[in-house]
Amino acid sequence: MKTLTTKSMNRNSQFAKSAGEVMTRNPLSINESTTVSEGAAFLTAKRISAAPVIDEAGRPVGVLSLTDIVRYTQDGGPGPARRLKAPVSEAMTSCAT
Repeated sequence: MKTLTTKSMNRNSQFAKSAGEVMTRNPLSINESTTVSEGAAFLTAKRISAAPVIDEAGRPVGVLSLTDIVRYTQDGGPGPARRLKAPVSEAMTSCAT
């Protein structure tokens, strides 16, 4: 297995960039009070697989992905239809604090 060195990383400009150079500026986001159903519709309409979830102050609190939605609606407990009415804050992957 080849060891990745600084020299080899510099040859591949993808790895030589800072996070600020490759990040999406002003990403599409979802409010934490949005329902799971609305979140799924948003992700599908925008043709994205995940989006940051923000609180009322605009601070990031997590990420909602299509995988989160599938897992949340398929887990035990209330039926999937009932879970689709829950806020995305219950289905999202939370930020580490």
